[in-house]
Amino acid sequence: MLFQPLFANEPDSAYVFAYEVNNGLSFAWSIDQEDWHSIGPEHKFLSCDYGRWGSEKKMHTPFLSLAADGGLYAELIQNRDFEYTPEDNKNWNATTAWHTEGTIDILNPIHPNNPHYIVLKAGDKLINDGFDGIPVKAGEKYDFSLFPQKTFKNRKNGLRADLAQVIADMQPKFVRFPGGCVAHGDGIENIYRWENTIGALEARVPQRNIWGYHQTAGLGYFEYFQFCEDIGAEPLLVVAAGVPCQNFVQKLYGENAGDEYLPGNVQLNNNQESVKKRIACSVVRDSKTNIEIPAYSFTVIRIKTIIGIGV
Repeated sequence: MLFQPLFANEPDSAYVFAYEVNNGLSFAWSIDQEDWHSIGPEHKFLSCDYGRWGSEKKMHTPFLSLAADGGLYAELIQNRDFEYTPEDNKNWNATTAWHTEGTIDILNPIHPNNPHYIVLKAGDKLINDGFDGIPVKAGEKYDFSLFPQKTFKNRKNGLRADLAQVIADMQPKFVRFPGGCVAHGDGIENIYRWENTIGALEARVPQRNIWGYHQTAGLGYFEYFQFCEDIGAEPLLVVAAGVPCQNFVQKLYGENAGDEYLPGNVQLNNNQESVKKRIACSVVRDSKTNIEIPAYSFTVIRIKTIIGIGV
């Protein structure tokens, strides 16, 4: 691959912004996060046929097709928190995936963020369907909730060793998380808030997924960062800009929503005014063309050394 210099006097660092246009992932760069310069859009570094939903999608994120809970995340029990609700799926409730004579209660939960629990009497059975079954293997050890002790790098509350190893073998240079649509959700109450996905499992805040199922938040920001560290990849964070994408009827504009979820994002970016300005306008303006690029979610990463553009 040939590299050509961008400038005679190249800066030693820059910010890179990822955005979707014409069904492809494109980039813009900036020195100060104020003046942005598009790269392309004719040069699309990652292009795919997004499709609409389900099998039509050619590019998947960990929250599609049960690829987080029930997939990369090693938990074998489905609805382990008894927090499935009709908001996740109209046919679901707290006992979905369970078969038991026990009763669900909320009077004395371990943590208010996960208020539902089951009360069993002597002789009551408690059976779980898992995710299309529970593949318990002879000779391997499991924690109380049938969470495998053998995970990728033997991390507690970790990832499935086989699936994570497939990703590691690809030697990715970065891992982008948690995703695009899952980051902005379909309204302010459904935005993915990283601070709700860390800490003790019982204290994490589960929520519905815009694709019609449940997120336990067991696979959260800590686990993503840990995975990046384990495979030597750069973490690439995605933060909602306050505007759901065109697939959702409800439109939530940044200027009406920024203050409600801004504080958590500031801790990630460490630059309150810059983030607030980005959330308020929900666009990036190209300095050369003066064209505004819509951004329903945005990713900003600081690149320490610019070599040039691969051609």
